[in-house]
Amino acid sequence: MKKSLFIFSLCATLFVTSCSENQSGGKGNLSEIDVESSFKHPQELSLFDLGKEFTYIPLETIDESLIKLNSTSNLAVTDDYIFIADSGSPILCFERKTGKYLFKVGNIGQGPQEYTNGTSFTVDPIGKRIYVLLKSNRFQCYNYEGKFLETIDCADQIQSMADAFFFVDDKIYHHANIPNEKTTAMTYCYDLKTGQPLDSLLMDENDKPSGPSKMVVPVMGTEIFGGRSFLIQYEDAYTYGRRLNSAFWITDGELYMKDAFCDTIFHVNNLKQQTPAYAFRLGEYGGYGRFESSDDMKGKYLIPNLMDGKNCLYFTLYKGLYDFIDLMKSGKSSTEKPSCGVYNKQTGELKIQQNSVAFKHPLEGMPEVHVFNVSTDGAFVVALQADELATAREEMPEEKQPEWLKQLKEDDNPVILLVQ
Repeated sequence: MKKSLFIFSLCATLFVTSCSENQSGGKGNLSEIDVESSFKHPQELSLFDLGKEFTYIPLETIDESLIKLNSTSNLAVTDDYIFIADSGSPILCFERKTGKYLFKVGNIGQGPQEYTNGTSFTVDPIGKRIYVLLKSNRFQCYNYEGKFLETIDCADQIQSMADAFFFVDDKIYHHANIPNEKTTAMTYCYDLKTGQPLDSLLMDENDKPSGPSKMVVPVMGTEIFGGRSFLIQYEDAYTYGRRLNSAFWITDGELYMKDAFCDTIFHVNNLKQQTPAYAFRLGEYGGYGRFESSDDMKGKYLIPNLMDGKNCLYFTLYKGLYDFIDLMKSGKSSTEKPSCGVYNKQTGELKIQQNSVAFKHPLEGMPEVHVFNVSTDGAFVVALQADELATAREEMPEEKQPEWLKQLKEDDNPVILLVQ
């Protein structure tokens, strides 16, 4: 089996370094998450497993603010705002506290201050800016009030097939979710002021594909992958990646990283100084390499999507990922369904739910829900469609209906639920 040698050797090296630092009084403690044991005792998950505080935010529905969420939509919840965009539409901003529509961020178009796809945006939680991808390594930058600031160009060093960008203060982290035969580094850190690399995490030759790709298949569905996913075939090997950021994030002001093919979460001081924070122990269920054949992956699980909340880690587990292309060629549908887990960072308790990533809603009669992402202050974000809520309301006794639900119309904007 051809393993992703660079990533796994990196994990081992940093693990040893971390243990030495801990023994000598350095920062960081590694927490092990025993997925293998918990997987043998699955449980049904409810939103209470993610948190006890629930905040419902109906987004104001007026002509200027109409939005319909789908698997390609993008949504970011900051401390004060909710930014949301649908394919072909500009980014809309709502007030987090009330759901009131405030303004749109820029415009769709080809102009010097415009962008062609509103869903290709990310927010900087430290610098409080919005970045919209124009093309490889070029972005429009706006502040949280929707004012255009500048166009940013960075040196194209990664050259991968699915890139992930993360902005934090005066830096950009550019990660190769799907490296190709020209890729030389897994991650670069760029200076926003100069657009030039500051640091890099180089890759090993064994982490590259043997040649050009034979087939690229987009796989949509935020309830499974977190959106904008791709499966790619190289000869008899396959790999996976997402274009939206899936590698870096900020929790409590600190930068963390997890590559999809490494079962360790790292606290990042810089790209060459990373401390393991959490390690997923998959045991007999683990073993994904970056480039593998579908036969080698039988019975093995990958953790492609992870969300780090204030009190919990939520992650998805997928088996039979590479069977998708063969099934698509034969016209068949996959019988494999993703599983998910919730790890409580305070208690160390782990719950695994098999064959489903849907959470039971604690309010009786409400539909099951899927977690979209995490807000900048660590709340899990759920987007509830108005028509589904209106249908559920018909089966719910009126005395149990919250006031916002009574007033909801089927063609209203989504309702955002924050769980913390």
